[in-house]
Amino acid sequence: MVFVIPCISAAETVQYSQSGENMSSDRFVASDFTITSERPEIYPGDTLEMSYVITSEGFYDSMISLPKGLYFTALDPDSNLVEAGKAYTGQFISPGDSIIMKARLTVDKPGTWKIWPSYTIQNNNGIVKYNPDEWAAADIYVEEEEIPLADLTIIEAGTAGSSENGDDLRFYYIVKNTGPLDAKTTVSGILLNDVDTGIENPVGILPAGESQKVFFTLSNVSKGDKITIVLDAAETEDELDEENNDWSFAVNLKNDVSKTSDAVDSLDVISEEPEHSSNETSSVVYYPATTAVCCDVTAQFIILGIIAVLMSVFSFALGYYYCQSKKCENELGWMYAKIKRLEAGETIDHSYIKAEEVLPDEDIAEAEVVLKGKSGKEDSGDKEKPEEEKTEESVGVGTGDKEDKRE
Repeated sequence: MVFVIPCISAAETVQYSQSGENMSSDRFVASDFTITSERPEIYPGDTLEMSYVITSEGFYDSMISLPKGLYFTALDPDSNLVEAGKAYTGQFISPGDSIIMKARLTVDKPGTWKIWPSYTIQNNNGIVKYNPDEWAAADIYVEEEEIPLADLTIIEAGTAGSSENGDDLRFYYIVKNTGPLDAKTTVSGILLNDVDTGIENPVGILPAGESQKVFFTLSNVSKGDKITIVLDAAETEDELDEENNDWSFAVNLKNDVSKTSDAVDSLDVISEEPEHSSNETSSVVYYPATTAVCCDVTAQFIILGIIAVLMSVFSFALGYYYCQSKKCENELGWMYAKIKRLEAGETIDHSYIKAEEVLPDEDIAEAEVVLKGKSGKEDSGDKEKPEEEKTEESVGVGTGDKEDKRE
């Protein structure tokens, strides 16, 4: 029979793991003694998760008794005794039974801690047996440095312009994680003239050293109103400095910008920071989107240029492939014939031919011969013959032809 304590979330790094088994003089065996932590290095304030299995190898039932039951004993670097757990009091354990014991211990001092499993058990004769130091102890070293945590702070805030409906105003703020540890998702609170607006403005996961720009919208805002932003309003994130999460600035409706000295450099800006000794106020117009738009347009033209080059290459390759596959015999023959005519000096004047009578290049030579033939007949003197003679000749010829055809 095995008894299991309610589950404790698993840690990430194993700091100690027992090899083998340890049996006490009361015939109780400790096994699977482990200590884990959330990260490889342990710092003051970290919590250790400890567990072990106790098994009875005795001959009679025993009762886990007061005042401590099953627990863990620890000796801190200053040799002070610390105990954790103290569970299962009043529970019987029979020969062959095993119980899994789990507990947490928060270490608050740097140096080496000694930790081991312990019990107080009453035997069948009513005698309470203690085991404070018979089982092997684990040595756990705690670093001397402070606990690394995230630290959220606002480095800039201001007006981002009107909302889509034109009645409300949009505001922004830039959150930076100045701590050495990544920050989880948090929710910021927004106050207008020190009155909570009920807005829960989310800030996403923020790695160490990174910044994030966040927007929110407010209605019924007038010039001079005070806007306060409270980072991690629900206090879900442990931070190195919990006092630098509030930020306030006055609205002047001119794209006002409020920055820290680190973010400002040499600029004078609107700044109204609670719990700060000195402030500088001025008007600064902020255009956060100009560079991004220019970059977007330039990128589009570059992409279009690349696409045009690729299309040209593709068209050339397609034409070359078509010519090679079809061999382009007709096109090449036409080109060679035209080149030969040009080399031979065969130039033709088409100025006397009407536009609708222009013939294809292949019939130009034949048309030229016909035209020359007509011109020769006119020069031979046919026009000088009387019409009567022409008629007689034509009649004679026609008659002769008929007779010949009859014969």
